[in-house]
Amino acid sequence: MKRLLVATLLFFCTPAPAATVDFQLPDLNGKPLHLSDYRGKWVVVNFWASWCPPCIREFPELTAYQKAHANQVQLVGINYEDSSVQDTQAFLTALPPTGFPHVKYGPDSNGLPASFFIDREGKSLPLKVLPSTYFVDPEGGMRGMHTGPLTRQSLHEKLRSFSE
Repeated sequence: MKRLLVATLLFFCTPAPAATVDFQLPDLNGKPLHLSDYRGKWVVVNFWASWCPPCIREFPELTAYQKAHANQVQLVGINYEDSSVQDTQAFLTALPPTGFPHVKYGPDSNGLPASFFIDREGKSLPLKVLPSTYFVDPEGGMRGMHTGPLTRQSLHEKLRSFSE
């Protein structure tokens, strides 16, 4: 009887596993990109637009961080504006290569579930400004977001804060 009581208490006191976030969106070549393909790494999801100067200024910082930490971190760029895939491709082609995949998403797109914008504690993390960057841990849990541009150093510090 005592073991049953202990087992029952352990069952109800054990926290439920955090919900994982996922999405599937086509990359700029039409190939499906699944967020879950990057399990085992930190995934940094950066929302940007071509008309957003801070978004474009942070690309070299994000690119350098991706290159230096490719074994532990995967960046994914999400172009969030009302433009065609061809316009997005042309825009990115005119810039130095970012070294990470980009997908197209707009206010009327499908494929990005509302649950993507909820962190592990159930707090809503709405997309309000660009650039906005979301952090998904190696197990697929949403850890938080950052609004505004990031540098290599601020990105590193943000990821380190989630690991503490």
